Amino acid sequence: MIGHCLALLLAFVAATVADPQYIVGSKCPDKPADIVFVLDGSGSQGQANFGKELDFVSNFTKNFNIGPSTVQISVVQFATSVRNEFSLKDGHSSTTLINSISNIKWLNGETYTGDALNYVNRNSFQKVNGGRDHVAKVVIVLTDGGSNHPNETAIAAKRLHDNHINVVAIGIGSEVNKDELNTIASNSKHVFTVPNFDALHTIHNDITDTTCKLCDSTPMDLAFLLDGSGSEGNKDFGYQKNFAKLVVGELHIGDNATRVAMVTFSTGANKNFDFKDGRSPNTVNHNIDRVHYPNGESYTHLGLQYLHDHTFAQRESRYGTKHIAVVLTDGRSNEENLTKQQAARLKASGVLVIAVGIGAGVQMTELKNIASGDKYVVTVDEPKDLDKIHDKVVDLLCASHNVFRTTIMTTTSTTALPTTTTPEPRKVCGPRPADILFLLDSSDSEGADNFAKETGFVSNFANRFYIDPQHNQISALTFSNNIQNAFWFNTYKNRHDVTHAINNIKYVGAGTNTADAFKFARSQSFTKNHGSRANATKIAIVITDGRSKDEAATLREATSLKNSGVVVISIGVGFGQDDHELKSMASRSNYVFSVSNFDALKTIQRQVIETTCQDHGAHH
Repeated sequence: MIGHCLALLLAFVAATVADPQYIVGSKCPDKPADIVFVLDGSGSQGQANFGKELDFVSNFTKNFNIGPSTVQISVVQFATSVRNEFSLKDGHSSTTLINSISNIKWLNGETYTGDALNYVNRNSFQKVNGGRDHVAKVVIVLTDGGSNHPNETAIAAKRLHDNHINVVAIGIGSEVNKDELNTIASNSKHVFTVPNFDALHTIHNDITDTTCKLCDSTPMDLAFLLDGSGSEGNKDFGYQKNFAKLVVGELHIGDNATRVAMVTFSTGANKNFDFKDGRSPNTVNHNIDRVHYPNGESYTHLGLQYLHDHTFAQRESRYGTKHIAVVLTDGRSNEENLTKQQAARLKASGVLVIAVGIGAGVQMTELKNIASGDKYVVTVDEPKDLDKIHDKVVDLLCASHNVFRTTIMTTTSTTALPTTTTPEPRKVCGPRPADILFLLDSSDSEGADNFAKETGFVSNFANRFYIDPQHNQISALTFSNNIQNAFWFNTYKNRHDVTHAINNIKYVGAGTNTADAFKFARSQSFTKNHGSRANATKIAIVITDGRSKDEAATLREATSLKNSGVVVISIGVGFGQDDHELKSMASRSNYVFSVSNFDALKTIQRQVIETTCQDHGAHH
């Protein structure tokens, strides 16, 4: 997420700022961020100019509160080769960092920018190097010229963007390629240029006043509820649509990031588009442009009810994401009590609600009843001024905490609040019995602690099913350099024994031989001798935190497994996952899941279960 969510990274001042008491912490105390500088060490600079790059980084560092719970900084240098100067975990004080920066030696060589970006994407933000979950992850690239291989640079930059890593590009001198800078950066607003190395300090003043807000990397399902009542008029309704586009423009939109939906209310509630139709910036903007002004009464409660019963219903929104509704209204609703009740239902279902009041006709008490708290109420004097407060709403979106749905959603118009329940184990998983095999990555990139979280996810999954020879069966294997069967489908006959066995699977470490795992699944696991049944739906769920050591072989073996009648669901964990490989392994594009870390596996459990238990008949 870019815009105001990224602005922390840009809120620094020069070492020569007049007020020595100014530090970034005075604007956003203790806001955490993991920041990686990527420094051009090519031969076109020379030793002296490279030293000015280091001075720039040192001045940046002096203005942050450095520490394992606040800001961490790493430096990577590139020329013909890439060299990690120090990792995020290596500097937990300003003094340590500044000393480390001053000791960096100029590489000299060609300009292989793409190699540097690929290195950062695969390594810099890993936990073993100090990377943290759910903090802003930022790359700041300084370069004085175009890269040797622009296409590779563009591909590498896109991988960073797709992993929700914010990228700032700084071009120095007359030889920089501005088009490439725009390709590298996450957003054109985060491209900076200076005429020479001596002028680096001049961009400090340009960004000193940039606000200091953070967005974490948690995916978000964001719904706008627009007021289409008669008091608005078509022109003012247009200001609401423009406001929504401004907010969306500050966010990272995508299947594994933020998705957008929109509903309008007047005499009734009108669905404009659902989350499935709001998964790319261009699609969202196009769909907003097509929204028509409905005109009518102010039945706000019907809009809120629609959000609860449909937009954020389980079949539409993603379990475990941030669920946020932004409600815009220009006056008192016709049914104030029903509005209060429906807002309570929506909030109780795990949706955070931001209320935006427009004009002098709004009723502050009602806004507070709609919103999730007083701080989530934003007002503006006139509809045409909505653009001036869109940044406040973005700040609230970025600062909001993850809200996990823990309630059973109702689809009736009752105002009773849903109650928390624990799902009963399923006897039936889809139209037939199910043989479910887990392929668990046990490579050295995740470590024993994360592997325990992986097996914990599988154990919790198994606990949701009746397990016996007539209903559902589960098997598991691990893959690293070698494949190790944990237990076959016919090894254990009940849920207790299966979960006990899962919890006792040993971590191995070593490489990522995903190809042989698929081959073993086809030739060994899904066989009659090992308990696989002819009348069962056969499902393989692969969990991995990185790309396989042989992608071509992996995709070949995955295809063979799918062709044998096995449905493949793929789950990628962390920043090392390969989106293309995950999609190629899976039987369908919607059988691919992605989470930012192993702790977040639990947030997709319900989705994985529902995907596992749907009718996969088309694959057989």
